[in-house]
Amino acid sequence: MRMILALTLALSGCATTGGPSCTPGAPCDAKGKLTLLPGEPAWAAILEAGPNCYKLSLPEAFYDHAKKWNGTSVAVVGEGFDQFAEDDMLWFEYRARRMSMGACDHGTAIHVTKISGPAGTLQWQTAGSEL
Repeated sequence: MRMILALTLALSGCATTGGPSCTPGAPCDAKGKLTLLPGEPAWAAILEAGPNCYKLSLPEAFYDHAKKWNGTSVAVVGEGFDQFAEDDMLWFEYRARRMSMGACDHGTAIHVTKISGPAGTLQWQTAGSEL
């Protein structure tokens, strides 16, 4: 419960998700600040993109590099999808990727296939079906 409260407080400035560039079932490109917060059994990956806040669906292996990525400006590419947030949920799974609840819980989320770092160079991309 403390993790959920800490996550909510840390990201309370995040607006709700949405925006013309990310809609469910469509390709999505967004740029902003990446925030990664550890949790059990799932991490929270949030992209603050101007007035929008997107929850990101990332593979578990990505979090092995959390220190490198946390707080950086990134560009993400993927597919938008509707979140299935309910009051009693602490996490959910989408396409075999776990996502923590507690911030940016409503609206469109992004199933990420590619992330570029601040210099615009490719940093992480899907290899087959896994990012």
